[in-house]
Amino acid sequence: MKTRAFTIVEIMIVLAIGAIFLGVSIPAFRSMAGWKKKAPLIEAVENVEDVCRKARTEAILGRRVMEVYLNDVEDVVALSTAPRAVMGMDYDTGAETRQAQAGKEMGRFELTADMEIIAPRSDEFDGELRLRFYPNGTAEAAEVKVFDGTGNYRLAIDPVTGQTMVENEEDL
Repeated sequence: MKTRAFTIVEIMIVLAIGAIFLGVSIPAFRSMAGWKKKAPLIEAVENVEDVCRKARTEAILGRRVMEVYLNDVEDVVALSTAPRAVMGMDYDTGAETRQAQAGKEMGRFELTADMEIIAPRSDEFDGELRLRFYPNGTAEAAEVKVFDGTGNYRLAIDPVTGQTMVENEEDL
């Protein structure tokens, strides 16, 4: 009776494949489990940029105006559909009239760093900005500064393309 055994080469190949699998899966598992936290400043910049990017995408794909709410007093960023006028029945007169339909909030972030709205600002600026993204891919121009004790980032919205540009102010 013959017995079959594994050769050293076969064992080494199986061990190499196992090591590659572990090398790829352990870092992915750690990031999913939240073991690797991002720096608060980087996380805040990414949150603002992600909300603006999602607003542009939703505006184009949903063919509707999207709104990003920025509040530099409370350091809050929120995404919502923009309020719009719709035809509806006026219950008092029975006639069909235009009525305002409020926007629906789709997400909100409390930033882990400080935010300052740079532009646009007016004399009556109260720390709040409602930035609109349109279905044709354009947006209202805006500039925001996100900062903490470790650094400063400037985020600008290009009004023609609606895309965000982020610059580290220390690199300028």
